Parts: sequence; C-alpha cells; structure tokens
Amino acid sequence: MAKTMIDREKMKRGEEVLRSLKSLKKLAEAEREEAARLREMAKGSSFSWAGERRGRDAERRLLEAEERWAQDAQRLARQEAQAARAMEKMDARECLLLHLRWLRGCTWEGVGMRLYVCERTARRMHGAALCHFAEAYENCGREEHECGADNLKPAS
Repeated sequence: MAKTMIDREKMKRGEEVLRSLKSLKKLAEAEREEAARLREMAKGSSFSWAGERRGRDAERRLLEAEERWAQDAQRLARQEAQAARAMEKMDARECLLLHLRWLRGCTWEGVGMRLYVCERTARRMHGAALCHFAEAYENCGREEHECGADNLKPAS
C-alpha cells in the first residue's frame, strides 16, 4: 500500500476513540445529573414512615449513582489524558481540525474556513488526522502500559 493512501482501519480506530470519548463524556454528565437529582430527593423526603423509606431508598440510589459517576469520570479522565498526550505528538493543524470537528461539532465548511482550506481539503486532511491520531493514541497507550508494568517490578 502506498504511503499517501489513508489506512482505513486506522481511520476507523481514530473515529472510534473520539466517539467513545464523546459518549463517555455524555454518560458521565448524565450520571452527575442523576446524582444531583437523587441528592435533592434525599434531602426533601419527609419523616413519615413512607418518607423515611423513600429517603433511605433515595440515599442508596444516590450512593450507587455517585459511584457510577466516579467510575465513569475516572475512565473519562484516563482516556482524555491519553488523547491529549496523543494530540501533543501530532501536527498542530491536525489537532485543530480534530478539535473543531469532534469537540466543537463544526461543519466541514466551518472547519475549512478556520483552516483556510476548501471543504474538500478539510475532509481529506481529516482522514489523515484520524490515522495519525489513532497511531499516536495507541503508542501512548502502549507507553503507559509499559511504564505501569515497569513500576510494578521489584527494585533490585
């Protein structure tokens, strides 16, 4: 395969990582909102038997929601940190393109205007940027895994 051709598999992996980050961010936000709603419900319950039971149930659900939110937030933080390290290794223009398209949700026309290229060129650049991002993301993951494995070895 020629070097100029875009590796479709890498492009797909890059898209999957960015989609995963986006959906994980939404999930963590939904869990945080659920925890806040349950916190309010637990505060507002009355002291009657029914209210006391409702309050305990709300507290239990609140603890579960906060635990889920904490796990999602922790996973999101790890993935965002890995994505940020990957983007640091990329060309600044490609980083901007991915940021505009994936994080800000800009149209292709908007991305092109911001990069001073036509829409078609922005799309082509996007494919290459996704491939570079996927490579850098995987390398960062490998480096992190290797560093973590080294830290677990006993000192000689």
